[in-house]
Amino acid sequence: MPELVSHGEVPVEVDFYGFALQDYDGMQVPSRFPEGWERGPFVAAHHGRLDFTSGGHTHTAALTVEVWDAEPLAPSGGWEESAFAEIACRSGQLEACGVAGGPVAEPNTLSERSGEADGHLKWRGSRPSRCAVLGDWFRGR
Repeated sequence: MPELVSHGEVPVEVDFYGFALQDYDGMQVPSRFPEGWERGPFVAAHHGRLDFTSGGHTHTAALTVEVWDAEPLAPSGGWEESAFAEIACRSGQLEACGVAGGPVAEPNTLSERSGEADGHLKWRGSRPSRCAVLGDWFRGR
């Protein structure tokens, strides 16, 4: 049975229909958000970052990041969008960034070591107003 290692919630200011999660160590991300971002699919993976497209132009989304020791069960409730993505995160921390608003104040810590994260990404809400990032998140290096 998978065990929850950590859980964090962060309000993300979505603007211009998008936001991203990227490695907190900017030296590990060749193209910092929003460089190369295009409104499009629910999630697009880039080296060191994940770009999200929202149905709402400007709003606050509740971002939940959960770190599990193995692939978790699917969360309950109805989810309007879902995807699977992988991100290399050398710092062990992710920061959420708006298109024009930039990064939120505090990064979300996945692990105290570098590694790769992969997870199931899900949206809920008409705008969407909730985003859950769940998964067998951290495989250390």
